[in-house]
Amino acid sequence: MKRLVIAIFVFLFLSDPAFAAHIKGGFFTYQYLGPGSPGNARYRITLTVYMICNPSAGQLSNPINFSIFGGGNFQFLQNVSVPITNQYNLSKVYDEPCITGNETGCYYTIVVYDLPSIDLPITPNGYIISYQRCCRIAGINNVSNSGAVGNTFSIAIPGTSVVPGAETNSSPAFQVNDTAIVCRNSYFQFSFQASDINGDSLAYEFCDAFEGGSQGNPSPTTASSPPYTAIPYSAPFSGTQPLGPLVSINPETGLISGTAPDIVGEFVICVCVKEYRNGVLIGLTRKELHIRIGDCNPLR
Repeated sequence: MKRLVIAIFVFLFLSDPAFAAHIKGGFFTYQYLGPGSPGNARYRITLTVYMICNPSAGQLSNPINFSIFGGGNFQFLQNVSVPITNQYNLSKVYDEPCITGNETGCYYTIVVYDLPSIDLPITPNGYIISYQRCCRIAGINNVSNSGAVGNTFSIAIPGTSVVPGAETNSSPAFQVNDTAIVCRNSYFQFSFQASDINGDSLAYEFCDAFEGGSQGNPSPTTASSPPYTAIPYSAPFSGTQPLGPLVSINPETGLISGTAPDIVGEFVICVCVKEYRNGVLIGLTRKELHIRIGDCNPLR
């Protein structure tokens, strides 16, 4: 009888939608809105999460907490509850004329959590905003045991010690149009370009995606404090070579190009965008995305 109870518990644990693998990427952005109350700056903070198409209710945490930490000592300061403010499917409605196969259909469900306004005291070291959720989709080619690996999405708001006025910065913004077709063992191009309303110089590079959350605690109330741990990449892939040595990113434009691995399946890509103001690094925004390499061929 005891074994039966344990077996039922394990089945329910593994079949609970809240524990199912469903995350496929995401990124934080923030926007400086102006002075807040005396001694404060006011920001809008937004998290965009990529999920499997049409996730179940148990996979859509609503609301979630943005966990806020001090940028100098990583001390936890507060959680802010943020609801889902937008949700839609990102689909491809037509086939590429120069690629074989059927590429139409839903690629991701996009879920947006938007905190329209928050006042934060102006400090020398600024803040780090984080959110953690488990788990990623299963069977990712460049991540070991990916279905049990969670995500940490995080971004830093700079303080006054970086450069004068750094607390008035807004992060680079990405477009959400990620339906690129990548064929195995074939040349491709895929843009991760961002825009910056402050006119800062942007530099792009591949970087580690972060893990966070677990199957035992898939949606922690408070994110763990920084610094964060890289996901377990499967050799020969890594955070700086997520698609192998034949694929690179242009540091000036964010254009990813090269010859894809001769492997069909899902891969994690994480791109770090560094902001420079008058030659000084003032911020870093990271965007993570799971892309699929298909069994298709470009028509030459």
